[in-house]
Amino acid sequence: MMCVMTLSVVMRYVFNAPLIWPYKLISVYFLVGAFYPIISHTLRENEHIAIDVMVPYLKKQIIAPIRAFGYLASSVLLAVICWLYWDRFVTSWVGNELVSMAIPLPLWVTYGMVCVGSIFVALRCLVKARDEMRDAFAKDSSK
Repeated sequence: MMCVMTLSVVMRYVFNAPLIWPYKLISVYFLVGAFYPIISHTLRENEHIAIDVMVPYLKKQIIAPIRAFGYLASSVLLAVICWLYWDRFVTSWVGNELVSMAIPLPLWVTYGMVCVGSIFVALRCLVKARDEMRDAFAKDSSK
């Protein structure tokens, strides 16, 4: 992705011959391809940004159900995203839709990545919700 962007900048400012295809390639393929395959893994490793200002002041029995609810709500939202993009994926596949650039590439690839990535994150959120509720109701072994 950086090589394509560097080539675009060099062509535009050094040779005064801008390329027309890098923006579409980066925005339609590279960003989706870089983002969606790894968000489930990032959630598994707890590497997402979390605003936890109140967490130190609350008991784990209160925090866990709140997090579980957030994970469940996220699962629903991600399932809706997957469902909507599935429709776009099928339409793009059947209609053989292409990105309008110098080299026409199929749009279904991007829609498919969004579907697969969204469903993996939705499933990961369900697992996290289950873990949060299990931890909330587990007996405290430190007492």
